[in-house]
Amino acid sequence: MKIPRRVHRDHKVIEVGSQTREAVGMILRHVLLNREVMKVDSQIHRFTIFDLSQKVASMLRHLHLVFLIIPLLGWAQGHEEEENSDPGETSMGVNQQIWLDYNPNFEYSERLTLYGEAGFRTIFPNEWYRFIVSANARLKIKPLFLKKGSSAQQVHGGLRIFYTWNRKQADGLEARLFQGFRVDLPDGDIFNFRHYLRLEERFEFGFDGRTTVGLRFRYQLTSRLDFLFEWTKIPKKLYFPVSIEFFFNLVGTRQFNDVIRITPGAGYVLNENWRVQFDLSYHNTRDGIEEGFTTNDIVFRLRVHHRWKKLPGKKIPVNDLE
Repeated sequence: MKIPRRVHRDHKVIEVGSQTREAVGMILRHVLLNREVMKVDSQIHRFTIFDLSQKVASMLRHLHLVFLIIPLLGWAQGHEEEENSDPGETSMGVNQQIWLDYNPNFEYSERLTLYGEAGFRTIFPNEWYRFIVSANARLKIKPLFLKKGSSAQQVHGGLRIFYTWNRKQADGLEARLFQGFRVDLPDGDIFNFRHYLRLEERFEFGFDGRTTVGLRFRYQLTSRLDFLFEWTKIPKKLYFPVSIEFFFNLVGTRQFNDVIRITPGAGYVLNENWRVQFDLSYHNTRDGIEEGFTTNDIVFRLRVHHRWKKLPGKKIPVNDLE
């Protein structure tokens, strides 16, 4: 009697197993699928911040492509807007500008540095083209105030010449004298804020016989966001400046009465004598003496800084280049 019962039990087990074979197969497939998912998930977790930083660094090494592509896109969009706009109508929307600058530096002595600018600017739709040259100097002085926590203070001065070729009105020539004061406060390794105050006397000569004299005060606050990328493998030669500048037009001129500029950027140090910097700025500008006419511009700016002479054995921070 026991043997048949055992056999019966065995047959029962076999019978139950045959009925659940399909369910067991589904469970096994589910387990295998979960293992594959876990394997993929583990691979995702192995993609750490370190790997992300490598990819970001690789992207930033190709920053020079941005210098070429973005201005071309701005030109294409502005050219299309110009074709579709009314010839007698001046745009008051968001325009695009391209600025190209070459900035040489000449270190005359430990305290005195001569620097200048040769630049070209335009706007889309193409209402004007602007050519710029300047000759300037900065002199390091002993701190007059705010001595604690600040670096050596500097005074600046120079002359800037602007020739504007206007398409819809007479061309203009502007001579601009300026005097400035600059200090880094606080001047730390992580947090560094540069304060630059400037007074400008503007003499604008129109080719239609009109002459205007303007006076304005500027305040610029600049910092660098390099500390945000200390944990990455981004090359140390990359730097990330950001600035905001306020303009106080005490006496306005016929063109280019700026109100505010907000400018993030990225730069790359090629060697101790050369570096390039790309800025993407928002400008709000009052383009006349009247208060009602203002423009909003997105400015793509490429700057090339060149140190012509470096004093022997002197290491100057990158952000000391003008």
